Amino acid sequence: MPKITLIYPEYKAVLDEYLSLNEFQTLSELTISGKRLALVSFFNYLGESGITDLGCCQQTHITGHLCSIAVLSSSTISGRCFIFRHFFNYLYHRDIVSYSGNELFPVIFTNKRKRILSFYSTAELKQLLSSIDRNTPAGKRDMAILLLAA
Repeated sequence: MPKITLIYPEYKAVLDEYLSLNEFQTLSELTISGKRLALVSFFNYLGESGITDLGCCQQTHITGHLCSIAVLSSSTISGRCFIFRHFFNYLYHRDIVSYSGNELFPVIFTNKRKRILSFYSTAELKQLLSSIDRNTPAGKRDMAILLLAA
């Protein structure tokens, strides 16, 4: 996962508090890193926009940030929207902002099919399928999955 540095230290305390929530204790380090990356990117955007206090963050700042990351894949953007929704619910319950994440993102659209890519030729698929041992339960499972995905 790419490393990004928090440029505006005003956000460090809230970032650390948020990522230390009890509900995150069972999450993998990779998941926490993804949340950190999304939030640090957002905080840096806010700082560059002259906002160094989350209480001053308006909904237009959030949409502006989403426009600034429009080059990312749709699944990455929807993943960040889920992170932002949860984060703004957290801020709302702490009385830091006057709107909740559910108000910002009542519905988040994801296109799961868009993420499924296939770069295999017909010959490669046939070779892959022929290598599966269909006499074992795992082999039968693998064959079914590959046939569904093909």
